[in-house]
Formats: sequence, structure tokens, C-alpha cells
Amino acid sequence: MTNGSLDRIKRMPSTDHNEHPSPYPLAAPLPEQDTHNLILDRCRDIPFYTDMTRIMNILGWDDCRHYSWLVNDIDGDWEAALPDPYACSGAELARVLAEHPHEQYIWAVFSAFASDIAPQQIDLRTLPDAESADFWQDNPKPQHPQALFEIVCWDSTCTLFIGLPDKLARRLVAAFPDCRRLQDL
Repeated sequence: MTNGSLDRIKRMPSTDHNEHPSPYPLAAPLPEQDTHNLILDRCRDIPFYTDMTRIMNILGWDDCRHYSWLVNDIDGDWEAALPDPYACSGAELARVLAEHPHEQYIWAVFSAFASDIAPQQIDLRTLPDAESADFWQDNPKPQHPQALFEIVCWDSTCTLFIGLPDKLARRLVAAFPDCRRLQDL
């Protein structure tokens, strides 16, 4: 665990939804921009964070199926359905998540790539880190240089969306009114 992660844990609000509110500002209404950095960290409508099947259903498989994906830095309390790292098409990711709909990813990074980048063309020499201190800096960017956006399962306490396209961000905020803008505090 990095020093940035330890600092973040100290600042992370309790997961008890009845204690203190999230320190992050509400995302809604979303500003007009191409991409958004968002966090789900104190939402009443989430029984557990990092439920990727639910997240992808909300974002919409009609769009997510068109991306190539890299999933890495995977940790969970189960035998993982995915090897680490795992590069795949959106259709393959949809199949795997449908076959394992209730797996909780404690730590993982789901990186989305343009459809013209085939899974075998994704550079595996640069793997995103689910514990990156860069998430907690102002205006974080996807870690993988080829990625369009990243969804980060962060220690089962929150889900981060880095560089999420506006259309997908609006779907997320509509589904989770408690969704927050990720910004340096």
C-alpha cells in the first residue's frame, strides 16, 4: 500500500451511511463537459460498492460493449473469474460479468479503450494501479496511456470513474443521485 493510499484511508469517510456525509460535492447537476471524474462513496442505493455487473448495466452495455477492456489489479474474496491482467472485448466482458453477476471486486481497475484498439493491441507493460495516489489529486486522468476512461474498484469502500464520457456520466448520476464529483479536498 502506498503512502498516498494510507493518507486516503485516513481521510476516507466511514462506510456507515448514517454517520457523516461524503466530503465530495454532489455531481448533479453535471457541468457541460466531455468527461467527468466521479465517485460513489456514500450512496444510499448501493448495498455494496464495486458491483461491476450493476455498474455496467447502468452505464449501458449498448455503449460499453463497443469498447475494448483491460481489467487488472484484481482482488476479491473469491476465486476470480478473470485472470490478472485480462484484456478483452466488450462482448467478452459482458459475458463474464453475466456469468458471475454477484462478484464484488475489492480492488480492480477496469480500463476502457477505443473500439479500434483490439484487446491484443493493448499495451500490458503499463498496468493501472487501483491504489494510485493520483486519484486524489486535482483532475486525475486515466493511468493507462491508451485508455479513454477507467472505473476503479477501491477497497470496497467506493467506486471511482476517471474520465467517464458525459453520456455515461449522466446515466450514472441519474441512477445514483448521491454520486459525487471527485476532486481534491
